[in-house]
Amino acid sequence: MKEEINYAKKNTRLVSKLTLMLSVCLVLIVFFVVLGIVLKEQENVAKVEKEFSEKLVQDKSQVEKNASDLSDRLILIKKLKTERTDWDTIFKKISDNTPAGLQLQSIQVTNDAKTRATISGIALSDRDVVLFKDLLSNSGLFKYVDIESITENGKAASGATQKLFVLTFTIAGVK
Repeated sequence: MKEEINYAKKNTRLVSKLTLMLSVCLVLIVFFVVLGIVLKEQENVAKVEKEFSEKLVQDKSQVEKNASDLSDRLILIKKLKTERTDWDTIFKKISDNTPAGLQLQSIQVTNDAKTRATISGIALSDRDVVLFKDLLSNSGLFKYVDIESITENGKAASGATQKLFVLTFTIAGVK
């Protein structure tokens, strides 16, 4: 019986050791499973952060491209505004400087390197044409005002002789 008790004690110790080893193995398995889950979550978080960073870089590039496009458009608008001819001002100056004895028939403009214009009309006298030329020259808006021609055109209803005239000039002062 003593042998059986010693054998039972040895078996009990062996079972205790095995239980302890199994417990340690179970704890290690649980630890590694939890560690694996945590590492997988960290990997997922890192992947999401990487995707977010890449999206931010793309958005930044798009914003920079849009800002560059906007800047280019603003420069173009500014350029177009400076190149735009203010026709209202030009025609107002011509109208304000037209003497009473003059009737304008046409205005032709060439808009190349120098904005050159030709005005033709009817005047009651040569003096009205010369006055018109001087008024345009002194307006500050027109340069190189030249009388190209003055020719007789018959009689007006009042009996006075009418003159056909052609003036040319360069528009200089308005953009």
